[in-house]
Amino acid sequence: MSESRHRVSFQTIILVLCLVILASTLTVTLVFLNKFYDIAGDMQDSISTYQSIDQLSRNINDSEDAYQSFFLGLTGEEPPEIRSRGKQNILTPLYKAMAETNKLMVDYDKNPERYFLINAINSGLDYLENYVSYMESQQFPLNAETEFSDYYWGIKVYSYLNGYCYSQLLSQAVRNDSLASITNMGDYEAAKFYILDGHTRVPEILLGSVAALKKVSAEDLAIIKQCAKDTEEFEKTKWAEKEKQSEKIVREKGTTVIELTPEVLADFQSRMAPLYTKYGKGYEDIIKQIQDIGKKY
Repeated sequence: MSESRHRVSFQTIILVLCLVILASTLTVTLVFLNKFYDIAGDMQDSISTYQSIDQLSRNINDSEDAYQSFFLGLTGEEPPEIRSRGKQNILTPLYKAMAETNKLMVDYDKNPERYFLINAINSGLDYLENYVSYMESQQFPLNAETEFSDYYWGIKVYSYLNGYCYSQLLSQAVRNDSLASITNMGDYEAAKFYILDGHTRVPEILLGSVAALKKVSAEDLAIIKQCAKDTEEFEKTKWAEKEKQSEKIVREKGTTVIELTPEVLADFQSRMAPLYTKYGKGYEDIIKQIQDIGKKY
C-alpha cells in the first residue's frame, strides 16, 4: 500500500513539473510572439507610410501633367466631351491623392507635425479641385497676360504640394527614424550599427497667423512669444533626455554606436564645402549663423 502511494505521489510530482514547464514555455512563447508582432506591426506601418507618400506624390505629379497638357492645349473650339475628359484626367489622380492623405492622416495627439502637414496638403488638393473648374471657364487659347497668370497660379499650387510631400512630409517620416525611433520600433535588434554623424538637423518651427496675431493685445502677444520660447527650451531638454535613454538601451542591447572623430568630421565638412560655394551664394550670412549654432551641440 505504501509503495503504491509513493508511486502515485512521484507520478503526481512529475505531472505537475511537466505542466509547469509547459506553462512556462507557453508564456515565454506568447511574450516573444507579442513582441515580434509589435515590431512587425511598427515596421509595416513605416513601410506603408513611405509607400503612401510615394503614391501621393505620383498622383499629384500625374494631375499636374494633365493640368498642363489640357489647359495649354485648348483652342476654345473643343466639343464638350473633350473638355469633360480632359478635366476628368486632372481630377482622377487628384482624388487618388486625397485617398492617400486619408491613409496618412493621424490624430493630433499621436503626431501633431504630420497632422498639420496632411491638413495643409488637403487644403491644397481641395483648392485645386475647385480651381480646375475656374480655369475651365477661361478664354482659350491662353493669350492674355492675366490668363497665363491664372494658369501659372495653379502650377504654383502643384509645386507647393510637391514641396510638402517631399521636403516636409517625407523628411518628417525619415526624421522619426532617430535614436528614439529605433528604440521604440526595436530596430536595434536587427541593425547593429548606428552612426551619430550629425549630417542634418531639422528645426522645429512654431508659426502664427499674422491676421490672428493682429487681433491680440501687445501684452498677450508678449505672453504667447514667451510661452513659445519656454516651450522651445522644454522640448530641447526632454528630447535630449529621450535620446540619452534610447542610446543607453541600444548600447545595452549590443548595438555599436559610432561617433565621428573631429578629424573625420572635418574631412566630411571639407568635402561638402564646394556645395556651399556653388549653391550658397547670397546666403553666406545665414549659413554661418546655422554653423555657429551647430557648434553648440
